[in-house]
Amino acid sequence: MEVALEPAVKRAAEALGWALAQSEAYQAWQRAKKVVQEHEAARIMWDDLQRRIEQLQEQLTSGKTVTDEQRKSVDEMFRLAMYNPYIQELVLAQERFAEMVLAAQRLVHEKAGIQPPQEEAAQTPAQESAAVMPSSPGGQTAVPDLTVAKSKLWVPGQP
Repeated sequence: MEVALEPAVKRAAEALGWALAQSEAYQAWQRAKKVVQEHEAARIMWDDLQRRIEQLQEQLTSGKTVTDEQRKSVDEMFRLAMYNPYIQELVLAQERFAEMVLAAQRLVHEKAGIQPPQEEAAQTPAQESAAVMPSSPGGQTAVPDLTVAKSKLWVPGQP
């Protein structure tokens, strides 16, 4: 069901969408997606990871529980994928853009005088999706410390 927007709200939403699309964070995300698609190993690894995450999200949506074994499997896939510098840049660019969108949403709530949702409230679809996304114990996306473990992927122009 589509909600009819008042003209002023629609214009503001369109302007926000345009501004987000013009932002450096969005442009960096789009460049990172393109780079992953240009590198076959990264593309295959990324597509496999995305497919597995989508399967678990569908499982959650249908009311089934994600087992610890399934979650650990995705965590391991994600951990290994993050050693690929192209995928790592894509994930980081995605996170930067998502953080900017959330900051904009908080500002909209603040300006409208709306209190942010309570922590105890029912999970949003984004929170449900995050339930299958790999993360560290602190809840942040698990990005391996690549200063210790170096990628074995040879990249032309890099030693």
